[in-house]
Amino acid sequence: MTEMPWQISAIRPYRDRHISYLELANIFGWRFKLYGVSVSETGVSINYRAALIHLAERILPMPPLWPTKPDQETPSFEARYGVGFGIAHEAADGLYALMSWWVGENMLQHHVYYAETGKLEDFKSIADTSVIACVWEMQIMAFERNAWVREVLASPNESSLERYLCDTFQQEALN
Repeated sequence: MTEMPWQISAIRPYRDRHISYLELANIFGWRFKLYGVSVSETGVSINYRAALIHLAERILPMPPLWPTKPDQETPSFEARYGVGFGIAHEAADGLYALMSWWVGENMLQHHVYYAETGKLEDFKSIADTSVIACVWEMQIMAFERNAWVREVLASPNESSLERYLCDTFQQEALN
């Protein structure tokens, strides 16, 4: 058997993390469902929630709504609805912020940022790593995907976005 450069036994065993819905935030006209994931049993700190909103203020495209029926020359991924979700994750190795918003009917624009613990003002994009999310964040992303299908795509009408925004991952427990 060939030695691997790293050992599978070096991987830390999976441990549940505190996952919770934090709030529905209005950020310059965008409406974002905010979630917290934390290695701490008490959940994400209030300072980290504020840092996630501050990051969103810096990165969200304006205006929040863009024509949802693009013309022949506008790619569908540019159509946006002004809604999405963010995840604040206090992880063992630092702080992660994930910002995702719905575009072009069924696509998600997704951005991941990292800051060292205690440096909330110093979030940097980690797009060059190709990291999308960790297993705890993917649980929220899977819920949000299903909520978009259930509330918007299955029966699109004037109340679809409101239904989507009210449909939140509510499990306040370790997962």
